[in-house]
Amino acid sequence: MGMCCDSEFYPAVLLLPVKVEDRVRFVTLLFSSPAVVEVLNLFKLGEELCQRDVVRALSHRSNKTVIESLKKLVSLRLLAESVKRVERNGKRIRVKCYSLTEIGKWYVTLFKDPRDFEPNTLHQLLEELFIKFVERFTELAKKVGFNENEIYQHLLANTLKTHSKKLHKEISGDQ
Repeated sequence: MGMCCDSEFYPAVLLLPVKVEDRVRFVTLLFSSPAVVEVLNLFKLGEELCQRDVVRALSHRSNKTVIESLKKLVSLRLLAESVKRVERNGKRIRVKCYSLTEIGKWYVTLFKDPRDFEPNTLHQLLEELFIKFVERFTELAKKVGFNENEIYQHLLANTLKTHSKKLHKEISGDQ
C-alpha cells in the first residue's frame, strides 16, 4: 500500500547552511548517532541544561558519547554553550551549560510531537518558521529568476487553491 503524503508524512522545514559542503556536514553530524538527537530532545524552549544534568538524563549512554553529542550540537549551532561558576561541596567550580539557539528551536520541534508544546508557544514557533521560510524561499527564487511579485502571486494562488479544495470538501461532505 502506497503512502499518502497528506496523512502519513509530517510537513517540516529544515533550516540548513547555505553552502552545500556545510549542509552535508550538518546533516551527517546531526544524524551521525541516535545519541545526538536524544541529547537535543532533552532541551525545552527557554531552558538551560548543564552538562552534568544531560549526562545523568542519558545514563544509558556513556559519558563520552553524551559529551561528544553536546559538542556536535554546539558545532552545528543548535546549542549555545556557556560556562558558569557554581559552588559544590564548598568549592567553586566551572560548569558547562547549554541552551537552544534560534535554529535549535526548530530542530526540537522537528523531533517532538507538536502536542508536547503549549498551544501559544507552538503557534508562535510556526509563525516565526513560516516567516523565515518565506524570506529564504523568496531569496532563493529571486536568484533563479523569479521576480518578487511572481513569488507572492504563486504563494497566494496556491494557498487559495488548497483552501478552496478543503472548503469544497467540507461543504459537500467529502472526507
